[in-house]
Amino acid sequence: MRFILMMIVLLPTVSLAGCISGNCEDGYGKYVNDQGEQYEGYWKEGQSNGRGTYTNKQGDKYIGDWKDGAMSGSGTYYYANGAVYKGQFLNYKKEGTGTYNYANGDSYSGEFRQNERDGQGKYISANGWDCDGHWKAGEKDGYGVFNYSNGDCYKGNFLQGKKHGKGVFKWKNGDIYTGQFANDNFHGAGDRTYANGDTYKGSYAAGLKSGYGTYTYADGSKYVGYFKLDEKSGEGTYSWPDGGKYVGAFLNNNFHGKAERTYPNGEKYIGSFKNGKKHGSGVYYQPDGTRYSGEWQYNKKVGVGILTTAGGIKIRCSYENDVLTSYQKI
Repeated sequence: MRFILMMIVLLPTVSLAGCISGNCEDGYGKYVNDQGEQYEGYWKEGQSNGRGTYTNKQGDKYIGDWKDGAMSGSGTYYYANGAVYKGQFLNYKKEGTGTYNYANGDSYSGEFRQNERDGQGKYISANGWDCDGHWKAGEKDGYGVFNYSNGDCYKGNFLQGKKHGKGVFKWKNGDIYTGQFANDNFHGAGDRTYANGDTYKGSYAAGLKSGYGTYTYADGSKYVGYFKLDEKSGEGTYSWPDGGKYVGAFLNNNFHGKAERTYPNGEKYIGSFKNGKKHGSGVYYQPDGTRYSGEWQYNKKVGVGILTTAGGIKIRCSYENDVLTSYQKI
């Protein structure tokens, strides 16, 4: 007759010498092997069948159903480390529905397959977070809801334990992101609304704004253009509620490069910027048609430039640190 105890070890055919009480052939009996494993319960044709209790020297204990020498059916397994699984088994493995209470205080209730979380289930962490959704091979996979211990929440798709595909992330402070995820990060097209009233609609890469997008500020200002590493970089347009506008190059959130800047009073500058300020060659236009062409250093006119009046008169001007030092009609 054969009696299988361990989940992964097939014990050799037992002899009646190990049967210390009862009927270990067909009936109710108690058997102990030379490794200290013990089974007490029902037998059929020399194999554990029906309800029975298994214990080992390590301190594990199983109380539940057996079939043809294997844990199969409903039962409860008490692990020596304090963990407890109560649910369904098939050939020694957790299979079907059940609840696993981990030694650290975590718990999972739901479906199992081949000893792994697989199917619908809810995991509750002792640290305060929980995840309710679909699992595959022990990992979050498919649609699920993840509640963070700090109050944040994610609803959407997972792949191999990470946020992946379409989803919605809500921060406790009121921020919301709706869009694509990859490898646990915002990645692809997404919309984000901020608690302060700002909004962003555009592209993300590895969790950061990257590519083309529109950022609208709560005060009515707006940027439409390119981002890199979460900052305005590349060609774009920044407009103010008062009618002012900047059209041109950005770098690290600053006006940087060739651009056209118009002001609400009708003035306009076309030229170079650096770190947010006029820097390099440019032309400044007045509403009445007057224009000045020259050099700037961080918003200050320097060197020699040409002032052309509305009437067409040209004047050569010299500036030092934005102070006119000399001029001459030409």
